Amino acid sequence: MIQKLLGTYSGENQHQKLYLEVSKEQFACWTVDEHDGKFQNFELFQFKNAEDFTIEFKNLLAQSQFLQKYDANKKVIVIWDNENAQLIPAEFALEDQAWVQNLVTPFDANLRQMSATTDDYSINFEMDKSALDTLSTHFKEIKHRHKFDCISKVLSKSVAKSGLNFHLLYFTEHCILSAVKDGKLQFIKRIQYQSPLDPVYFILNACEQFDTKIEDAQVNVAGLITYESPLYQSLIKYVPKIDVEEVTKNIFDAAQFTEQPEHYYVPFLKYSI
Repeated sequence: MIQKLLGTYSGENQHQKLYLEVSKEQFACWTVDEHDGKFQNFELFQFKNAEDFTIEFKNLLAQSQFLQKYDANKKVIVIWDNENAQLIPAEFALEDQAWVQNLVTPFDANLRQMSATTDDYSINFEMDKSALDTLSTHFKEIKHRHKFDCISKVLSKSVAKSGLNFHLLYFTEHCILSAVKDGKLQFIKRIQYQSPLDPVYFILNACEQFDTKIEDAQVNVAGLITYESPLYQSLIKYVPKIDVEEVTKNIFDAAQFTEQPEHYYVPFLKYSI
C-alpha cells in the first residue's frame, strides 16, 4: 500500500530535471528547472507493508500528478536511501583492493561504487533488485546516487566551522545523522528509530567519542519534523544548541511551497547535488 503525504506543483516545462529518492519506507520525486535551478514539483509517498515494488510503483504512477507526464527517455537522477552503504577512504577503495570493499560492505548483489568529493571518499552501496529493475524498465537513462554521497558533497562544500557540528535529517520512519568536526566529515549514519530518543542517544554517544560536551556541540535539524512533535521535544530536552535548516525562498518556483515549513524540503532539495 502506498500513501501520498505531500504534493506541491507549479506545472511542467521542457527543461525539467527529475529526481527520485527511494527507500523501503518512502518514495520522493521532484523536478528542478535546468535553466534557473528552481524547485518546481514535489511529491512524497509512504510505503506501508509494501512487498512488491513493481506493483507499488504502478500505484504511485497512478497517484502522481507529474511522473507519468515526464518524458521517460530523459535522464533521471535516482538517489538510493538505505542502510546498506559505507563510506570508504580513497586509499582503501582502489580497484585492486576489492577485498577491502567486501570486508566493509558485505552485501549480496548490485553493489555500486560511487565517488564523493569529501576527503576523497567512495560510497559503496546496494540497491534493491526489484526497485532497480522496475525503475530501469520505466526510465531509459538513470544516474544512480546514494544519499550518503549527496550529503558528503554538500557538507564538503559548506563553510568549515570549528568544533563539533551535527546535521540531523528526519524522514518518515528514519533519520540520517552526520557529524563534522573542525570542518572534516567524521561519519554519516542512518538511524531507523523506534523512539524519539534514539537520535538523541547517537548524538550524546558521538559527543563522548569526540570528547565534546553536549553544550558545545551544534545540531542542525531539518526534514519531516514539527516543533510540537516528540522528536523535536526530545531534542531540545537534551541538546542546548539547535538550529533548524531552511532554504532560500527564491529557489521555489511556486507560492504553494510556502504552505509547508521550508525545512520539510531541505533533506531532498539541499542534499541532492
